[in-house]
Amino acid sequence: MYGLCYRNRTVKRLRQIRETLGWSQAQLAARASVRRATVSAIEGGKVSPRQGTLRRLADALGVPPARLLEAAAQPVALDAAELAAWVYRSGAIEGNTLSRGETERLLARGTLTPGKPLADHTSAAAHAKAVQHLLSLLARPLRVEDVHHLHRQLMVGEPIDVFAPHGVFKKEDNGTYRSDGGWHSYAPANEVHKLMGRVHEVLHPQFGADPGWLGVFVHATVAAIHPYADGNGRLARLLAALPILRAGRKPAMPPPERRSEYILALEQLHASEGAPSASRWPWPRDGTFPPGLARRGV
Repeated sequence: MYGLCYRNRTVKRLRQIRETLGWSQAQLAARASVRRATVSAIEGGKVSPRQGTLRRLADALGVPPARLLEAAAQPVALDAAELAAWVYRSGAIEGNTLSRGETERLLARGTLTPGKPLADHTSAAAHAKAVQHLLSLLARPLRVEDVHHLHRQLMVGEPIDVFAPHGVFKKEDNGTYRSDGGWHSYAPANEVHKLMGRVHEVLHPQFGADPGWLGVFVHATVAAIHPYADGNGRLARLLAALPILRAGRKPAMPPPERRSEYILALEQLHASEGAPSASRWPWPRDGTFPPGLARRGV
């Protein structure tokens, strides 16, 4: 008797999830206590697994069995206009003066706009390369060095401080003045490695959370940690897009005309929750966000 099984239902995501984890078929088979030939046959669509086999595979991979039956998410590609819109919007929040059209011409043809700072052109071009590098990371877990590399790419052309080099977590505590004139401190420098490690955990491709909520969570958390001396806003928006892109969707950047609302939403969250710390996790405590950030967080 064949028993309970998923006959005629294709296990569509088994190979994708296995390869995302960097496992061979033999490694998955050993962890799931099945034969490697069984894994190969299931991935090849030659057999449908019994319910028990499907559950053992799912448990080994750390996902619900139903996840293996979902259609594999299709890689996301951004066309030239979408890439320019991302770079323009995220850069404008930080004060980049290039318009969307000027950004498009720069990225498409290398055209410089007379009267606009060379630094803004350099920053936009570097930002575009960082976005393209992010797209190359969708199929595997994010590593600390990946984040450092993204930060170095974002900071191309920025002044270099030997005491706060690009791509290196901050060594000193930092903070900023709020719009009401008060001072807000970010996460302590001596806890950045641990806190960013927890961000990496939730950014794992198999972390079970809604991609939209996860993007907002990562955005707000990285902004509150402020792991580097500079460039944290652009980096937070970049990392926040990762779960959205992995889900086969395209992220939305806050438009420049709503910059004040966006900044205020972050300030409200930081004021109510304080800075993340190793002893205050998860952050925020109840997992909710101000409406302005929840609507336009990524």
